[in-house]
Amino acid sequence: MEILVDGKQVKLRYMKKPHIRNAYLRFKGDMLVVTARDERKAEQIIRENRKWIEKHYRSIRESRRLFDANSILFSGKRFVALLDKTARNSVETNSDVIIFRAKNEDSAERLLDRWLSERSISMVSDIVVSKAKEHCAEFRSIGICRGSRWGSCSSKKELKFNKYICMIPIDITEYVVAHELAHTHQLNHSRAFWDEVERMCPDYRTLRKELRSYDSYRRSVFRKLE
Repeated sequence: MEILVDGKQVKLRYMKKPHIRNAYLRFKGDMLVVTARDERKAEQIIRENRKWIEKHYRSIRESRRLFDANSILFSGKRFVALLDKTARNSVETNSDVIIFRAKNEDSAERLLDRWLSERSISMVSDIVVSKAKEHCAEFRSIGICRGSRWGSCSSKKELKFNKYICMIPIDITEYVVAHELAHTHQLNHSRAFWDEVERMCPDYRTLRKELRSYDSYRRSVFRKLE
């Protein structure tokens, strides 16, 4: 089934659950999923929530444009992404182009996923070591994580960062690092914690707001590559 949203045909999945009282809407990737007790209720909730559906679909399309067959964001800069099928399993970058050499699109996506992860751990490790030394912060380890968070710090001072963090601008990455290093002193979000973040990253308020604009981007890339 399909539904017309913003002039585009969107896949629609109807999940019938006779015993539920309310109907529910959600997007799973680019597909709209409607859960309701019958088709009449499903049609009703779609009709009454057209603005919500259009708003969220536009948000998904906008975030998906940040990563597509032709371009990719790296360190906050837009690069043209090219696939070269004449060679195998290598990546070449220059001033504004990234070339992925793989036998097909699926192999290129796996290569991209691995390349981004390697760039992320290399980039974030340099920032962590430098900032920890500068601000006398101690940590146990640095790793890469999957999922919805940009970073985390355990009670054992083990730092983990999103495997796609290399896509966002360096100064925002530095804020994420400062945030997690501050947790090595304050494993909470108290006033003392934010004072520690500010000590390591004086512009954290501005950078924190900018980071939020990349949240839908991170989620869309995660859905596409995982």
